[in-house]
Amino acid sequence: MSLSIRFSGRLVSTALVAAVGFAGLLLPATAALGDGPTAIVSQTFDGGVPSGWTSSGSGSWSVQNGVLKGNTTGVLTWNRLGFGSKAPDSYNYEADFRFVSAASSRWLGFGVDWNASSNRGSLVVIRSGTQASNGVELAQKSKYGLIYNSAPTKSAPFAVGTGTWHKIAMEVRGSSLKVRLDGKLVLEANNLSRDGYSFGFAQTYSVAEIDNVVITELPPMAPPSAPLNVRSTNTSGPPTVTWDPPATAGVLYSGDNATITGYQVAIRGESSTSQLSWIPVTGTSHTFSTYSTSQQQVVYVRAVNGDGAVGPEASAKTLVGVKTLNGLPVRMEDRSGVQYGFNQGLPEHVQGFTVDTDKGYVYYAYSKYFVKADLAGNVLGTMEDFHGHLGDLAYNPEDGRVYGSLFYWDDYTKTVGGSTQKYEGAFYVAIIDVDKIDSMKMSAQTGGIMTAVFLHEVAKDYRVDRNGNGTIDSVFAFSPDGRYGAAGVDGIAFGPKFGSNSGKQYLTVAYSIFSHPLRVDNDYQILLQYDITDWAAYEEPVIEGQFHDNGPQGHDGKYFVLTGNQVFGAQNLTYDQSLDLWLITTYPTIKFLAYPLYTLFAIQASAPPTYKALHGVANEKGQVLSLAPLGRKHLLSGVRGWFSLSFGMESLGNGYFYLAGMSLSLQQGSDVKMAKWTGDLCGPWDTVS
Repeated sequence: MSLSIRFSGRLVSTALVAAVGFAGLLLPATAALGDGPTAIVSQTFDGGVPSGWTSSGSGSWSVQNGVLKGNTTGVLTWNRLGFGSKAPDSYNYEADFRFVSAASSRWLGFGVDWNASSNRGSLVVIRSGTQASNGVELAQKSKYGLIYNSAPTKSAPFAVGTGTWHKIAMEVRGSSLKVRLDGKLVLEANNLSRDGYSFGFAQTYSVAEIDNVVITELPPMAPPSAPLNVRSTNTSGPPTVTWDPPATAGVLYSGDNATITGYQVAIRGESSTSQLSWIPVTGTSHTFSTYSTSQQQVVYVRAVNGDGAVGPEASAKTLVGVKTLNGLPVRMEDRSGVQYGFNQGLPEHVQGFTVDTDKGYVYYAYSKYFVKADLAGNVLGTMEDFHGHLGDLAYNPEDGRVYGSLFYWDDYTKTVGGSTQKYEGAFYVAIIDVDKIDSMKMSAQTGGIMTAVFLHEVAKDYRVDRNGNGTIDSVFAFSPDGRYGAAGVDGIAFGPKFGSNSGKQYLTVAYSIFSHPLRVDNDYQILLQYDITDWAAYEEPVIEGQFHDNGPQGHDGKYFVLTGNQVFGAQNLTYDQSLDLWLITTYPTIKFLAYPLYTLFAIQASAPPTYKALHGVANEKGQVLSLAPLGRKHLLSGVRGWFSLSFGMESLGNGYFYLAGMSLSLQQGSDVKMAKWTGDLCGPWDTVS
């Protein structure tokens, strides 16, 4: 025998009170007595049908003994009652109800984002026979739909039957829905349609009573942030993804700080548009047993907190599904300019790149930006905040840093011993501690990421005022100034002393050259070699406007290679020991009547330089390197080479190279492809496929 307690004119079983708690009959599940958010709807029907509650359809709504009563006996007719304003994003919706009578399989619906007059939106449907397979369901009809679609549907563990009061509690959070009957969870959904409708009731072929309707907006919440450092380095086999916890776990609906209770992971092809299938996990790593190798696979991770709130996803490309050779992808694309908004004017092509094959990183230079990525194409960090020209790059395995050519045409002053002097142009080898690059848009001028060594030899040649007008006309490609047309630095690589194919590695830096078509002294590529063993004493950050000139006064070799004037000189430089070759890439010449339109030149590394008179330079001799006897020979000039335009070149050893092309998007980016050296006259590369 159970006792009964009367609330608002109706009886409630004490068994129900014990099951859900006394306060739970009156207040939302997340609110405490005397404390909590104010209900936006609170109705006990002691004063009749509330004002603004509008009926439609076939049937009647009335209040009898403080209880709302709906009555319709039509088989296919709906009795509807709408109330309230636009449903908030997150709320609790509770009501007591009972069926007085109901035809077989008929039901009572609670509108949770619903328009009663147009009979559209979302309803939680409860049948008197709740133990049926569709005893509890979410029924929805969109703004433009013709019929209601029921999904999901569930069977409750008990039948509500007729004559007995029950409590329904619906928790709505965005598109998620939880439905409880008498404290038991009977339905969950994540597909709740939100069309900006309000609330209501609907019934078919039944008599039902409703009381104590309380709708309470939930306080603001915040989901977890995205997981950090999502990564996967698999080259074959089952892909494994690892990650670090998100920076924040979010805020619970109660207002308390949340904790992370788990994660969800998914995988699919990069170009796939199929829906992600999320897998729940508890740790911070997961190995996928099901995946495809038909295209590059991308892994996704998102965090879940104690409220069940799911945060935004973070993703990482894998090397699974990527064509590789000796563990290296045969193609790499960088779209960081599009992704991180580097393009702030004209599109900028990649200036150079370099690869650390041991750690699996690739580094790109875009004139004013530096990008660190992995071999799968995930951008791991970027550096900016400098306005000179960052050109070609070279990785130094001895210290794990990246060296790049960096020059400024800016004028600056320097005070020494009380005397202030003006200087024109600053020319450096930038030295980048790439291990410190771990986030986007880091500063090149602060934080100790980048230092630089000043190249006095380049500055000395650049600052020659040949036309005597008192300034260096450096902003024009057709500048008459600069010894040998020296305009700055660009190509850079590590390799042995010229005339050798082994031994100590020197840093080799190539000049940028002005392309004045009427000059005869600017037809050489000029290469400087440096022993960088003691360069630590010269390294300083580059602070723009306060340029330093700390660097070696001399060099360990200055060499000249006659190629004919190429627009802006050597763009990229690389050395391949197995081929005994140094390779130089350039833009085509504008002296096309005297020289060929070649853009790729080869120097035999072991061939010794010859000290002789320099072409076009009166009364001056230098160490001249001969082009290797490869490629097409231009009959008029004798210059050998190929037309093979690229925007970056990196030797991988054994005759394999990475070559960079422009991004297809006309934004800052690059398209790097692996190629095998052939040296053929018509084309020296075979693209690896």
